[in-house]
Amino acid sequence: MNFQTRLAAKILSLGGVISLPTDTVQGLSCLPNANFGLNKILQLKRRQTAKGLILLAPDKRFFIDFVEDKNLLNKPDLMYGGGVLLDGISGKGDTYSSAA
Repeated sequence: MNFQTRLAAKILSLGGVISLPTDTVQGLSCLPNANFGLNKILQLKRRQTAKGLILLAPDKRFFIDFVEDKNLLNKPDLMYGGGVLLDGISGKGDTYSSAA
């Protein structure tokens, strides 16, 4: 593991925020249970908490603790490429969005 990967892992494990490339723009990332990181991303993006954030994971089981309506996890269009996309850290039904 190279230095940058180890540093990013350390920052995330301490609840911080990292910047990483996506297929189109630089993205901001933190662990979904890191309140400081989530609040920092919302502050940097000037985004209202009520709008939520996008959760990405390799498998929908990672969302169990972050969705209120567990039925959302049974939607077949939740899968996205090699992972899963759920729009909204609250996981409420009205914030669900497929990747399509």
